[in-house]
Amino acid sequence: MKAWIERVYTHSSLMLQHAMVSAYGCRLARLRYGGGYNRYLNELLHSQYYSRAELTELQNERLRSLIRHCYDNVPYYSRLMRELKLAPRDFRTVEDLPKLPILAKEVVRSQPQFFYAQNYLGSPAEIVGTSGTTGTTLRIRVNTEGRRQNYAFFSRLKVWAGVDRYARTATLAGRSLVPASMQKPPFWRYNLATRALLLSSYHLSERHIPAYLSKLVD
Repeated sequence: MKAWIERVYTHSSLMLQHAMVSAYGCRLARLRYGGGYNRYLNELLHSQYYSRAELTELQNERLRSLIRHCYDNVPYYSRLMRELKLAPRDFRTVEDLPKLPILAKEVVRSQPQFFYAQNYLGSPAEIVGTSGTTGTTLRIRVNTEGRRQNYAFFSRLKVWAGVDRYARTATLAGRSLVPASMQKPPFWRYNLATRALLLSSYHLSERHIPAYLSKLVD
């Protein structure tokens, strides 16, 4: 969130904060569920019934495509694979992945420009960040359609649990929803655009858990 928007949000009334969260939620819904989202979800709902052999072949096919993409377009992997004298043909199945070293967050954090796919530089994208609960937050550039594919996977998980995209949900997340100075409920805000109750994980404590439980029950 931009600093000036965060300042306005922090000093707004509770009702206005709900409205701002909902407006932002509406924007996120368009980003997450627009474009090719329905096609990605339908493909996932279809492929979940593949045989083990079919799933393995799909997995390896997607891996080969990804390796070729990284080799051709992502500076970090282009350089790394050439240094290791590796080419896309050296990756046929997932068993070949250990040929590449494990990528540490600090590498991405210290030189993010080397992870930008050159053939996607002009396409719609956003900078998103992890919550930083295990350390410093990691900010990465995410292509809009790639993000929609990611949410299609989330939606398939919900389908397995019998929860559709329009069901009411409650989410505990590391977002700055509630001013840090707040010492009493409500420690949550409503996103009416997606029928979601967003609860601040930063205010969770033994003292406040009864309020959280009461709200969830309610």
